[in-house]
Amino acid sequence: QTSGGIQKEISRDQQFGSVILEALPGFQLFYPEKNTNLAYIIDYPKGKTGIPKIKRKPNVLFMMIESLRADMMDKAYMPNIMEFQEKNDCIRSNYHYSGSHTTHYGFFSLFYGLNSYNYHSMIVNGKPSYPLQVLKENGYASKGIACSNIHGNRHERVITSQMDSYDICDSSDSGDRDLVTWNDDFQKSRDKSKPFFMFNFLFSPHHNFFYPPEFEKFKPVIAKDYNHFMNSDKLKVDKEKIFNRYKNSVLYTDHLFSKLMEIYESELKADNLIVVFVGDHAEEFWDRGFFSHGRPYLINQRTQTPLLFCLPGIESKAVPVTSHTDIWPTILDYMGTNPLIPSNDFSNGISLLKPYPENKLTIVTGTGYPFHTKPLTVITSTQKLWFNKSGERFYDLK
Repeated sequence: QTSGGIQKEISRDQQFGSVILEALPGFQLFYPEKNTNLAYIIDYPKGKTGIPKIKRKPNVLFMMIESLRADMMDKAYMPNIMEFQEKNDCIRSNYHYSGSHTTHYGFFSLFYGLNSYNYHSMIVNGKPSYPLQVLKENGYASKGIACSNIHGNRHERVITSQMDSYDICDSSDSGDRDLVTWNDDFQKSRDKSKPFFMFNFLFSPHHNFFYPPEFEKFKPVIAKDYNHFMNSDKLKVDKEKIFNRYKNSVLYTDHLFSKLMEIYESELKADNLIVVFVGDHAEEFWDRGFFSHGRPYLINQRTQTPLLFCLPGIESKAVPVTSHTDIWPTILDYMGTNPLIPSNDFSNGISLLKPYPENKLTIVTGTGYPFHTKPLTVITSTQKLWFNKSGERFYDLK
């Protein structure tokens, strides 16, 4: 495993409860001494890693969905997505995780292929995403559209400014529908001589959970204008109604997914489209006593999202545990690079096309970690290990 280009071996018999410096390689570099600037530097990409040539250039379509729980990956809530996965060449994950429990940390882990504790270092220093650089230097057009306004955050503009264009649609009932129309216009007018990277960020499953009336399948539901910021204990009285409203918004998102696939049908038929569908984070509905996702409480219901990851011509398979950090290593491995760029030169993730390593670690942190929040979890194929930073030094964990 690596941390931004810092590579160390982890023995299988490592005791996570004691020598944390060795258990979590490279982390000691990411907590500054007192009175030092938070904008510390990491080696990303590692050493003198250059920009390789890509051997094949499929189009790439990302869909990130607000607040999407993993248990929504079910025919009752997302029938179109489930059917798409069954009919295409896809990687399935038993447990897929965002880098954190909030949008900007989840967004970062997806775009950079790095664990989210690297967020401050990369964003404050304005370091670009290596995978996006690779695509740009290989002639890709890069476009983005979001109905969740991450672009309004000055930090996220570091990421969105790396694309050729990045548009904003309304965070409202009509926003995601406008996003679909925008994709249709793009596909009809784009320069077909250039491959594209397209990023879509859909908003509907974010509170207050939006959908047209015809998608109100799950009932009873709470009114659309309910006060989401009311005390959680008071809202709990309407738990079923709120959760049903959320389920309906997911059903609507699944419908929009099918419309997007119709738009890009020609690319799908030509086996020329990589499809990635994930949540930025998940959403708790009092599963462990609380509501929503903002609290840095790293339970699965706040951090585990669906994964739809389809690459034309691969052998479909299921893997135990994945995270947003594994997406780009897999894509670049699929494309083929010359010279070969090892994934640990630019990512904390692995290529899911290769044999799954028994010692794979997936790391999820609280937003602001390690400077403002303390929780961190390390996930293996059999365990989820919880840590809390207990002192001033980074490696004071318990």
